Amino acid sequence: MKNLKKIFAIFLVLMFAFSSFSQDNSGVPDDDRGLFSNDENTKEKTKEKKSFWDRWFEIGIVADVGLSNNYFNISDFFQEEIIINLDEINNSLGNNGLGFNTLLGADLFLNLNTSIFKLSFFADVESSINFNLEKGLFEFLANGNQLDQDIVFGAGVGVNVFEENSISLEIPINRLKIKAVPSYFIPVLYIPYTPATITTQTKSDGTIEAHAKVTAAAYSALPLNNLENFSADSITDILSTGGFDISVYGEYKLFSFLDVGAFLTHVPIVPSKLNCTNKYTATANFTMDGLLDSLTSEEESELVKYDYSLSENEATEDDGINLVRPFKIGFNANWRVFDNKLLIISPMIQFKFADFTLKNLMGFGFDYSVTAKSHLGPFIPSFTTSCIDSVFSQQLDIVLNLRLFEIDLMISSQSRNFLKSFAGSGLGVGVGVKVGI
Repeated sequence: MKNLKKIFAIFLVLMFAFSSFSQDNSGVPDDDRGLFSNDENTKEKTKEKKSFWDRWFEIGIVADVGLSNNYFNISDFFQEEIIINLDEINNSLGNNGLGFNTLLGADLFLNLNTSIFKLSFFADVESSINFNLEKGLFEFLANGNQLDQDIVFGAGVGVNVFEENSISLEIPINRLKIKAVPSYFIPVLYIPYTPATITTQTKSDGTIEAHAKVTAAAYSALPLNNLENFSADSITDILSTGGFDISVYGEYKLFSFLDVGAFLTHVPIVPSKLNCTNKYTATANFTMDGLLDSLTSEEESELVKYDYSLSENEATEDDGINLVRPFKIGFNANWRVFDNKLLIISPMIQFKFADFTLKNLMGFGFDYSVTAKSHLGPFIPSFTTSCIDSVFSQQLDIVLNLRLFEIDLMISSQSRNFLKSFAGSGLGVGVGVKVGI
């Protein structure tokens, strides 16, 4: 019977083999001990056993940064000679072109862990910057263009910065753990991904023309053109722009060696409201006369002509924006391979059903990760392969828990391309510190 259970458990885990549950303060806690015994002949509740390394009270901070792209490797920039092969870049890039991502985060938290409940208070800041050069630019650089025909390509950028204040409460009910995380979030800055269109043409007479135009809007909690007058009232203004959402997690102890769970994150309750909008239209025109004509002409003329214009702020009172954090539905599992904490495999998958503006309610994408972790007394190594918000990552975590003091070190290779994430086309690093009793 026991072997049959293990075969069934392995089947369940394989169903999630391409995903994992992210172990952070916004997810189900990193707790693989289980809550109750697996004795099905008794309904008597057995309290969770705490090990020497567990703290009942702790405070801590975690900070991380990640940089990634979908073509260049970090080692490419440490060569004696840097060679850029435009043909190779053009042939290697997908239809989305060359993309760069920057992720920054910091989290301050306080945890109270008892055998009856777990309570956490935390505040964190998360930010991301996405920059993209469309494929048309590299096709033009690699292959040139035909005379008197337009070459059109684009470049775009998107930015979001959120601050979050949350309370987390987890309660065990028999074999089930239920956790609720209500959050008040503040979008400090939001710039929706905005592409600029660039059109260039080489004419038969040798003249080169280029035209660019973009209309971009930046939404913020405070006027960006008046930050020098920041005061105590400004803090009140920032806090008043926030929104409210809630996350709910459930995890069931199916067998002594297997937990399965499901969760909803960032269920929107009240959207945030940003009324400070800066909206501008920028245009640029560039003309270069044929070089041969300029050299042979008896009249003096400018070889290069260009002009640039930036509109006044075009925002109106109706240009404010309501924002939420993307709503996600996910599933996870924790499989203790040897029925202990020597090796724990934790898969997770989550589907995103809404973007920041709630305009795209279906088919927004999905995240996944798979974590392998081992508890070796005070030493807890783990490895995670994942794709979160379209960034693939291969991450190694090292935790040293000395009971009263814990330090967590994280390093990852990242990329917007799956294969490149193994080759080091991006780097993520992080550090966390916990102290408690």
